[in-house]
Amino acid sequence: MFAFRVITTAILAILNIRFGRDVPLKHYSAAAQQVDLRLQQVCFWPGQYTAWRRTTEKLSPVAQAQYIGFYNTLWLIANDIIIGVALGAFLMENCHAIATILESNLTYLTIDSLRSTVVWLMGWPAGLKLNSGLTTFLGELFLWLIHVWSGITSYILPALPTFIYYIGLTGTFLGSGMIVALTSDLLSLVTFHLFVFYAVASKIYYWQVTVILSLFSLFRGKKRNVLRNRTDSAEYDLDQLLLGTILFTLLVFLFPTVAVYYILCSLNRVTVVAIQGTAEISLAFVNHFPLFALMLRFKDGKRLPAGIRFDICKPDAIAPRRWWRPWHRPPATRKQSGDTLKSSPNPPPRATRRTKNARKKETSGTLTALDWDARPPGTTYLYIKSVPMDFTSLFYQYQYLFSRVWTHHMSSKVIASLFTGETIERLPRLQYPTLPEMYGSFADLESLWRGAGAWFGREGAPINKDA
Repeated sequence: MFAFRVITTAILAILNIRFGRDVPLKHYSAAAQQVDLRLQQVCFWPGQYTAWRRTTEKLSPVAQAQYIGFYNTLWLIANDIIIGVALGAFLMENCHAIATILESNLTYLTIDSLRSTVVWLMGWPAGLKLNSGLTTFLGELFLWLIHVWSGITSYILPALPTFIYYIGLTGTFLGSGMIVALTSDLLSLVTFHLFVFYAVASKIYYWQVTVILSLFSLFRGKKRNVLRNRTDSAEYDLDQLLLGTILFTLLVFLFPTVAVYYILCSLNRVTVVAIQGTAEISLAFVNHFPLFALMLRFKDGKRLPAGIRFDICKPDAIAPRRWWRPWHRPPATRKQSGDTLKSSPNPPPRATRRTKNARKKETSGTLTALDWDARPPGTTYLYIKSVPMDFTSLFYQYQYLFSRVWTHHMSSKVIASLFTGETIERLPRLQYPTLPEMYGSFADLESLWRGAGAWFGREGAPINKDA
């Protein structure tokens, strides 16, 4: 168990190494993030179950949340593996047929159709007269990139059945979520040239838009004050104004040629990002669907209380009259004769039983249907009912998820980036944090090593984290 924990913590530490823009390694691959999530769940399970078992207040909100979270994760992983076994078996048995279909479609969509579109843009697309020299240069550049990538895919596509087979084999052990994650990574691999096209076109377009805006400020006698983040008036020499006007005119007339290639690459990029976003949403459903809570809601809504409600009810709802309980009649025939109270000599057995029930009621202090006739006037009876949690509260995580998707794709910043040429980032990872971020660091390995040393009666060797 200790060796398994050390291996798990080491893998998590590697997946959380940060590169470049302070982004963890796991964010570059959907499969890596899926592995990271499953390993964190495995590390967190023993502590979560122990905390729930040791608590003395099993009905407290915290204990109930731990109970539901623990068993919900178990159910999700079990169902994920069951679906993964079925889907993996299908992929392994039909890997060649699926590879044939994917190979023909990928070749047509990512190479042939893209090459024909670039050739069409090198002419007069839709009657738009572009700059012949610039469109020839950009068109030959993209055609050369397509030719290079087609040569690379000639080595990748024959191995596509093997990739599909091993994706299915991985899904039989790690579940359907890993199949979706590996498919998303495979899509990123086969569309890598589209990302390169978009990076080249967006950079050229962005530089041109930036220079045009700067020269337009010069043309108006303005300049950008970076320190104060504003536009101030400025005085320019005649030579500066003349040179800026000439460059501004040239870039404006060359702008449509660059824009049509940028639009083509942007549409391809948006399509790939949308497909990968769909895969991310599918992974979010597989990993965080509230299955156990939904089962409790249908089985017994009182297990998920959200409050109480007071309803005004009739007395019959509390002490209903039954057909075997006749209305109240005096237990015996009473006659008043002077100061003597005489009863009937032979009372019926039913009256005797009723008298015993009345005495039992008086000693126990409970109320029966016979007492409601004597209740004080104007009395209101309230019935307390438990209000179960509504389905909107059960799926609050997905409301947050769709709000993130909407904010990412429909925000003013993203829409403005389409016109300014800024890079369109892929959808951020939607595997929202449901686990504490306490695993996956080299400090954990050091603590585990020292704990093992203390267990065996020796001091663990220190670990040089700067190495």
